[in-house]
Amino acid sequence: MQDDAAVPHTPPEDHESTLERVRERLYSQQQAVPIVKPSSLEHPQQPASLPAEIAAEEAQAEAHYQTWTPPEHTEEAEKAPKKKISFAAWFLLGSLSFLVLAGLVSFLVFWHGGLSVSSNNIQITISGPTTLASGSTVPLQITLKNNNPAPITNTDIAIAFPDGTRSADDVTQALLRYSDTFGTIPAGGTVTRTVNVVLFGSINQALTIPVTIQYNTANSNALFTKEQDFHTLITSSPLTLTADAAKTTSAGQLYTITLTVHSSATQPLQNIAIDAQYPAGFSVVGVALDNASTQLATRTGNPVYTIGTLQPGDNHTVTITGTLSGTTNDQKAFSFTAGTANTNGQPGLGVAYASQTLTTTLAKPFLDTSITLNHTDTDPTVVSAGTPISGLVTWVNSLTSSLSNGQVSIRLSGTALDPSKVSTANGYYQSSTNTLLFTPETEPSLGELGAGQTGSGVFALGTLPESAMLSLRNPLITLTAAVSGQPDGQSPLTLTNVVTKTIKVQTDLKLVSQIVHSTGPFKNSGAWPPVANKPTTYTVELVVGNTVNDVGGASATMILPPYVTYTGQVTPNDGSVTYNASTHSVTWKIGAVPAGTGSSSKPLTAAFQISFTPSDTQVSTSPVLVENQTLTGTDRFTNTQVGNTADALTSQTPGDPAYRPTFGTVVQ
Repeated sequence: MQDDAAVPHTPPEDHESTLERVRERLYSQQQAVPIVKPSSLEHPQQPASLPAEIAAEEAQAEAHYQTWTPPEHTEEAEKAPKKKISFAAWFLLGSLSFLVLAGLVSFLVFWHGGLSVSSNNIQITISGPTTLASGSTVPLQITLKNNNPAPITNTDIAIAFPDGTRSADDVTQALLRYSDTFGTIPAGGTVTRTVNVVLFGSINQALTIPVTIQYNTANSNALFTKEQDFHTLITSSPLTLTADAAKTTSAGQLYTITLTVHSSATQPLQNIAIDAQYPAGFSVVGVALDNASTQLATRTGNPVYTIGTLQPGDNHTVTITGTLSGTTNDQKAFSFTAGTANTNGQPGLGVAYASQTLTTTLAKPFLDTSITLNHTDTDPTVVSAGTPISGLVTWVNSLTSSLSNGQVSIRLSGTALDPSKVSTANGYYQSSTNTLLFTPETEPSLGELGAGQTGSGVFALGTLPESAMLSLRNPLITLTAAVSGQPDGQSPLTLTNVVTKTIKVQTDLKLVSQIVHSTGPFKNSGAWPPVANKPTTYTVELVVGNTVNDVGGASATMILPPYVTYTGQVTPNDGSVTYNASTHSVTWKIGAVPAGTGSSSKPLTAAFQISFTPSDTQVSTSPVLVENQTLTGTDRFTNTQVGNTADALTSQTPGDPAYRPTFGTVVQ
């Protein structure tokens, strides 16, 4: 260390830098800082434990500070660097600047937004009746107010009306949409339009009318939209509809429904029609308007009966007659709606004014009747062509009182019926109408039948022979029973179609097979007649025919004896004929066999070749070469399994044109 006299005066910055070096050494993590004991705090002098180098530097710095005198005010002194601003000061200054800038931006946004256009500031007011009578003229007043601080331009209005709305100027003209142009609406401006329309609907029907406003703003091509709905309720209809019918009826009994349409409108109602929804099992016999003999015009789809124009106060009656089928206690629901028919060619109603529903329950007929065929009540009954059929009809008085003058009739129809085979034991067959009749004259119990008493009639019938039905398709016989009688103290009653039974004739799917040697699709070899221990080949020919109904999934299967070999020669060579070596079986997958195959069209054929090597034990015999063949398929009309089994084929080959009786016996 130098002497104090030799140390020049050091400017403040040198003094400060010296102090900084001292501090850095003092607080550096790399220096071993001595631990100061609490007792040393009582003495103000320098701790003896401080490093000598640090103590010397501090003493030198203190001496410099004591001997330094500030220089005179010079230009160099003015240029001395100023003290740096702390980080906290910079942070505070930045925060204040951000707050000022945010306030300015908020002010600008608020000021500019106050001049923008918003759909929320556009008010649509629709004035009109909240309830109205269907068919009345309704004035709708639409007011548009622009509450924005700027104008809106190219303003248009569009109103969509519900189906059935008419023009107030001409009620025959449909009015489904109204549009108009408002143009430019200044800030705070208001525009009003009044639209007169005629609204239709059914009672208590709520109608919604949407109003849409579209507009632009200045200096923008964007299209903006504002919507508002108007709601109203139909409280009365221009016409009324009533429906009347019996609450109970019997299956097959004539059932009558009376519909009455009344106009309560103050002006003519045009193109009025009734849409009818019928339950399953209801067959319409006739529909008449105001008891007119001609039936109403019926549109396609669901029955829609056109009435035409209704003048104010008019009444029209529509009478619908039909029969119901079903079981006892079945409920049948009918629905009818009156309104204006569609004029666009579509089925149904364009506008519905009034609706009515009614329900009836099927009760037991007064003479409960059933039919069994071949001792079963299964429907349909499936028989083969030419098969005789036995029938039994039974009846019971389901009333709580007696029934007199009862009659049961069974009408027979269908292409498969053979009238010559119809007979009855206690009835009468009326051949001119193909009807079996059971009356008090043929069955005395029908003269007076007490409550709960029963009776029966026996009959028989048959189908045409197979040869007579080859040209028929899906042949059947239908039996329809009707009953009549007079309950005590009441008018005579008649029920039609109380029971219906069906007889279906199943098709005759048949396989015919033969063995040939000298002919066929393959060249056969070997001795003929066959010789023991020498192979002889044969061709097995298969033919399938079908009569009256289409068949699906047909297949023929045959087994070969162990001494017969399958050579692999087949026709058709399309994979339909296959051989299973493990079971020695040949299968022909035929598939669909149309009705008339083999009679009105060519039969289906197939063939395969076999080889037979007889043993010594088979000499003088005619061994079986193909065992029984089975043909099966599904009758598409009767949904039953059909087919046949062909006889086994031996070495006797009578189908071969060169065959001789001795050619079928094995020789030595």
